[in-house]
Amino acid sequence: MKTRFCQGLPGSSNSRAIGLARFPLHKLRLAFLRARDLLYKLHYLLARPASKGRGENITDLRVKGDRASWEQAFIALWEPLYVNGCFSKGKSQIRIRGPQIGSPGIRGGRYEAFARSFIGVSFFLHNRKDGMLKLSNGSEVDISALYREGIVNGTNPKHREYWGRIKSPIRLVENCSIAIGLLLTRNLIWDRFRENEKENIKRWFELQSSEPFSLNNWQWFKVFHHLFLEEACQLDQGEAIAATLRNIMEMHNGSGWYSDGMPPHVVYDYYSCWAMQYYALMFSYIAGDGYDEWKKSFIDNARTFFSDYRHFFSPDAQPPLYGRSQIYRWASLAPWGPALKLDVVVDGIQAIKELLVGSLNTFIAKGAARKDGILGCGYFREFQPMMEEYSSPGSPYWAFNGFSLLMLPDDHPFWGPSEEENSPLGGVHTMKGINACISNDGTGHVILHPNITLERYINDVKYNKYAYSNTFLLNYDKRFPVDNSIILQGEGGEYYRRVANEVVSCADGTCVTRWRACGKREAVVLTALAAKAGGYVISHTFYGEGPVHFHVGGFPLAIDQADVHVSCAEEEIILRAKKGEVGMRLLSGSASPNVYTRRNVNPDGKYSHVPYFQGTLRDGERISIEAWGRKSDQQSAPGA
Repeated sequence: MKTRFCQGLPGSSNSRAIGLARFPLHKLRLAFLRARDLLYKLHYLLARPASKGRGENITDLRVKGDRASWEQAFIALWEPLYVNGCFSKGKSQIRIRGPQIGSPGIRGGRYEAFARSFIGVSFFLHNRKDGMLKLSNGSEVDISALYREGIVNGTNPKHREYWGRIKSPIRLVENCSIAIGLLLTRNLIWDRFRENEKENIKRWFELQSSEPFSLNNWQWFKVFHHLFLEEACQLDQGEAIAATLRNIMEMHNGSGWYSDGMPPHVVYDYYSCWAMQYYALMFSYIAGDGYDEWKKSFIDNARTFFSDYRHFFSPDAQPPLYGRSQIYRWASLAPWGPALKLDVVVDGIQAIKELLVGSLNTFIAKGAARKDGILGCGYFREFQPMMEEYSSPGSPYWAFNGFSLLMLPDDHPFWGPSEEENSPLGGVHTMKGINACISNDGTGHVILHPNITLERYINDVKYNKYAYSNTFLLNYDKRFPVDNSIILQGEGGEYYRRVANEVVSCADGTCVTRWRACGKREAVVLTALAAKAGGYVISHTFYGEGPVHFHVGGFPLAIDQADVHVSCAEEEIILRAKKGEVGMRLLSGSASPNVYTRRNVNPDGKYSHVPYFQGTLRDGERISIEAWGRKSDQQSAPGA
């Protein structure tokens, strides 16, 4: 049967599910954001020249295990910024035509693009004796001179492109990339500044270092402000650096992982992996001997962390899509460069290389670059629902942190030929330090089960789900976020949302959580999840005044067609398409199967189809289901 919905089944109406929550204020805010977006689009259309279309062949680009192919990938992704005329007259801003500018504002967004592209340039130049870069048309550009000019003008209070005119605190974030980049390229950039230019740069970092930095990953940005002043400008910053490092260590939980914020605001996500660990290792690489004890602590923590982090990767896909800021894409590779440089990771290097190569190639092949070669605001292709309030058209260039592997010298084992037999990771791995599990079915399907306490992102689809896949990506759908989730609704229509995990435990591939749902009445749900390769088994037991209507969903199947092949039975539902299969099976309890279909909520396809069961729970009753996702070559036989 080829249809959009399971027909003739009890409780199969989607209209009720879709209309669970309507917020007029949210719609008003959305209308404002759309109007603002339209104004910014008009601004960029008028301010920017038409694209020269130099990025058509980027999707055909593939990195291999050698350094030359990684350099070629970096050049191919950087070149469109140059050939499309994105650099401002003073070279200190990069103007990118994009769908929206968030809190950074116009100037902040342009500085963001400059700084984030510069960190990639600094990795490219780190082991070089000259700053020349050869473009695809055979011409050459002195990329070090280009950024030298931009930094000189950006830190000159008398220049029209002075970065001090940026009102958003986003400049504090981007200053960190400038600081690291200058420290990695001293011979090509810092050493070639005139004395008055160095003085302006020093004053810029002195002024900015006195600004308030949030008690989260921003503490690392503060560290690198001071570290630059110490390493490049010979100013004693030891006391300020040590005080900030103590704040950072308060966010370490003793298991190698850092929270993005001080307790009780505990979240382990992108900022723990791609920021906290990355900057800790970059500090360990750059800082002088006076910080040996700190560096030892950071390196010891990293060794424990990477024993977990390697499980996030597979040879032919990117890591699971989980958390915010995912438009940064292969920034997930960022900590690997300094980790390999510092010998934090010494075993299985060739196997790790296969995982990292596969991750970068996946993003490139699936359209990370637009037709003009510019990185779009999305995950693969452009996808605006993923953008945050702090996003701008330059934000995706945080991905250039993922080129940290170019720090490695030519003779590093990472660039050498494989001399070992790679055995792919498989099975279920438990990360007790963060109460989470991660599974790999051996075919490249990786699933993260983040059983964490949620306090800051209570009603956010990026954090509230029970499973995050690298193959069947999550829906960005706040209207009916049923994929890999449970939604409760009282008899009066009130919507019960998950607000806190009160008890959390995770061991041997099983996660148990007691959480509270709130509406006009209160309810407690005990959830137990057993991770499996390619899926999971989960049960929800309801305690409280009832009855409540529930919707419990599985993996979304995102494709570009409205129709999907559906196989429905009383206790099982399977959705099939060319890319793979997702399904659910009712193990205990009473419920009816259904399919939820919606457009433009998934970064991997125009339409998203989610299997789910719906029914009613009373005090003490339980619903248990099995959910799975299989890639196309793993689909079950028809009727199975």
